[in-house]
Amino acid sequence: MTKRGPFLALILFALAIPGFALEGADGPGRISAQIVYAEGKDFTIVRGGVARTFRADGSEVVGMDVEAGDLVQTGSLTFVEMQLAPSGSMIKIAENTSFSVDSFGASDGSVSLSLVYGRVRAKVAKLSGTDSFRVRTRGVAAGVRGTDFGMDSIATRVAGKTEDRAYCFAGELEVYPEGAVAAGVPAMIVNADELLLVDLSSGLAVLERRTIDKAIKAFWLANEFEGKPPLPAPPSADLSDGSAALPASPASAIAPRPEPVPAAAPPAATASEAAKEAPAEAAKEAPAEAAQDNGPEVEMRYALPDYEPYRRAASTKNVMIGVSLVCGIIGLGLQSVGLYSITQSEYDLGTMLVAGGSAGVGISLGTAAAALFINPPSP
Repeated sequence: MTKRGPFLALILFALAIPGFALEGADGPGRISAQIVYAEGKDFTIVRGGVARTFRADGSEVVGMDVEAGDLVQTGSLTFVEMQLAPSGSMIKIAENTSFSVDSFGASDGSVSLSLVYGRVRAKVAKLSGTDSFRVRTRGVAAGVRGTDFGMDSIATRVAGKTEDRAYCFAGELEVYPEGAVAAGVPAMIVNADELLLVDLSSGLAVLERRTIDKAIKAFWLANEFEGKPPLPAPPSADLSDGSAALPASPASAIAPRPEPVPAAAPPAATASEAAKEAPAEAAKEAPAEAAQDNGPEVEMRYALPDYEPYRRAASTKNVMIGVSLVCGIIGLGLQSVGLYSITQSEYDLGTMLVAGGSAGVGISLGTAAAALFINPPSP
């Protein structure tokens, strides 16, 4: 009995160590996401290159985990809500939307998400310390620390034109043009009831700040958060002001619905019209890492005025004015010496100097007159 005691103690100690490690890995700081509500027809989750479609009214949907690397795609008239733990932040994915859960921080509270196509709204709990919550589209990235906001990435009726919109219902957003963070460009602050429109149709991001459209408020008023999450959720902003006059029944009657995206298409499919029309069966074979691709990179730079025509015209005008001054000074000097020579009875030399000076003055007057007609265009 005494001999077995040490062996039993070693076995118990060995079993306790991995158990302790697992408890630490799934401890209270670990970020997770769970579906808390779904309505409509069906939605698809692409995980590890495998696409699975679920009925929105299915019994297995509520409580389903959403993992880092998953791509969630909703069908027509289908909405999905999920909650992040332990913060309690809520995310609502609208119909015809492709939404990627990029990563959850392993050592901090960072959350990175991507809106590939469609429309999404998030209510983010107050963050602290190294915690961060970022949602990006093809054109912009939005960082928040306790905000009720939404983002759209929807193709317009103009062929090949896509508009990204980031708008804030409560709190404030820090919005960066995609690629601007690495370039050191400061964030644009979007305050409550403001919208930042990003036009990428030319390959150059054109940003415009405006008030949130009534149609956007009406859309989210008619499609408020409906789920009963297990954790306390941040409060919703009041969207009724200015939207009551608009219809409040189906979403398609409130705002133009995003164009459908194939149920299991990878995010890169949004970059071209041909990929948007690909069948869902072919898209199911796409690798999971494609969910991280948000289409071709867009050149991000600030468009400065073209100063080159102004510079050339101004340089030419300055040169002509300089020539006029030099020729005028030399001409007047030769004339003065020529007149002095004539008074000293050196008629031939004086006459030649006066004639040379007159030529210099004539060149000076001609170049000065020509310089007056050169007006540099405004940059």
